[in-house]
Amino acid sequence: MFKTSFFTPSGVRIYTSVEQNIAGFDPADTDDPQIQDILRKYKMRGRELMSENSEDALSWSTFHALSGLADKEWLTALFSAAVNEQFAKKYAPHVGLAQIRFWVSHVPPGIYLQWLRNKVRQEGEAAIKHLDPCSASRIMASRRLQKIMQGDQSEVPERATEADIEIRLGKELIIFIEAKLFSDISVSGTFNPVRNQVVRNMEILEYTAQTEGFKDRRFILLTLDRKDKIYTQVMKRYRNSDMRMLREWDELGDWLAVKEDLPHHAAKPDSYFQEMTLKMGWLLWSDCWKILAHYSRRKK
Repeated sequence: MFKTSFFTPSGVRIYTSVEQNIAGFDPADTDDPQIQDILRKYKMRGRELMSENSEDALSWSTFHALSGLADKEWLTALFSAAVNEQFAKKYAPHVGLAQIRFWVSHVPPGIYLQWLRNKVRQEGEAAIKHLDPCSASRIMASRRLQKIMQGDQSEVPERATEADIEIRLGKELIIFIEAKLFSDISVSGTFNPVRNQVVRNMEILEYTAQTEGFKDRRFILLTLDRKDKIYTQVMKRYRNSDMRMLREWDELGDWLAVKEDLPHHAAKPDSYFQEMTLKMGWLLWSDCWKILAHYSRRKK
């Protein structure tokens, strides 16, 4: 076991078997919805998923292992680490309802798609000027732009967003977790230079919670640290520039910044944006591993 592998030009080790690259993966257990999730992702990503640097593989392995624990109290510990004790206590009675899935696809709200389509038609090539002219993404965006400009209704200006890890507690609570390992968040969309991953997830979470009838919702960022990377800058932008205040999730955040980054919702009341800043959280990988180690040792 773990003998057949190779190194990429950048020095990343990749094993030739999916089972050896993704801990906990059992190809025979195809009735497990989470196994179905990883198989679907493997068909889409192939060897990229099998990299030792893959945040998708680590996300699946960690939360698949947590999902398999008989005692669902681990979710209470996770809620406490990601948000606060008050939030954890509120949802402790409901953790037995937990359903955890991976890379769940969510279409952006229609109001945004229409706003963006109008923006693209008005700006033309200027709509992709923020993209690197030499990049493959610029070439692909240019092709999509032409289709939109020609009135092709099958080409949407922003495609579906995947929630890396989605946790549902009945209709009580829905959580989107955006997982980052060594990569950073993207700070722009294909046709929208201010469409960063955090605000995109927050908006789609709000839309999903409303349309599907959830009582509450929460967006959680999962990273290795809280050092000064782009994701830290964005979290500071929406919460508070002072790191000491950043994790006081029950306090109102910088909702005017959220409003500025969601111009297509300008007609909504201020309470819409204020609520969004109160529905955030931040989790570290070390928290997840400590929780897994602790609850794995407990008697079933």
